[in-house]
Amino acid sequence: MDITSLRKYRIFNMAIFDFTITIIIIFLIHLYMWKNAPLSVNTKNNRTYLQYFISLLLFIIGSIWLGVMAHYIFNVKSQLSFYLGFNDEPMYKNK
Repeated sequence: MDITSLRKYRIFNMAIFDFTITIIIIFLIHLYMWKNAPLSVNTKNNRTYLQYFISLLLFIIGSIWLGVMAHYIFNVKSQLSFYLGFNDEPMYKNK
């Protein structure tokens, strides 16, 4: 199985595989940072699940935005960049 067969499943002409892998990697990085943050023990014990999910959501949004900016800087056309107005045309046409 190659990467093109994994990327053929799409929603809004964007590969589901790309977003899934991105979110999984971001979740693992966030989990590592959340568990190993250089905070005092008292501060770590007072954190709530709401704080965890809000910081995870902000981390995912920031990472996707960073990816969009990297696509823009290196002039790589992507469908999300098209939806945000950075590309002139979509990478894949609707069928």
